Amino acid sequence: MREFEESVFRYAKNHDMFPAPGLVLVALSGGGDSVALVRCLAAISDRLGITVRAAHLNHSLRGGESDGDDAFCRELCSSLGIPLTVGRLPENALHGTGESL
Repeated sequence: MREFEESVFRYAKNHDMFPAPGLVLVALSGGGDSVALVRCLAAISDRLGITVRAAHLNHSLRGGESDGDDAFCRELCSSLGIPLTVGRLPENALHGTGESL
């Protein structure tokens, strides 16, 4: 077990973060933090007694880059055997609302 995964496992157990049996949904953006989290939880899920699933929302804010994040998340979850739910907002759905993104 890698040191990082072991550290997360101990912390989660010591703080009763994931009572077993449980379902943990990871919001997966495709960025480093959420990718590390989903990989780590997948690696220690059996020891924690949890089922890991992921969700990704393509905000369609960056064109092809957003689509690339979407594809990456799909490939990652497939390789880890984690079910992934994907949503997609229409382009410009968040523009013109007068609110900050």
